[in-house]
Amino acid sequence: MRKKWTSCNESGRPVHSFRTLLADLGTIAYNIVAPASAPNHTFITITEPTPLQAQAFSLLGIDINVSSRK
Repeated sequence: MRKKWTSCNESGRPVHSFRTLLADLGTIAYNIVAPASAPNHTFITITEPTPLQAQAFSLLGIDINVSSRK
């Protein structure tokens, strides 16, 4: 009942439905950047995940760290 009333789990994190968790995970942005001074030299940035997003990806076995990609 406490979880229902507070909308938080035992660790204090917000409780999500599958739909709201997907919406939260969907806020992570994958950007390909091409500087004006060197448009042929692009690089990738990904927004820093929140602790909840990082935990969800970790539980799914998904690594979203750009530096680990080739």
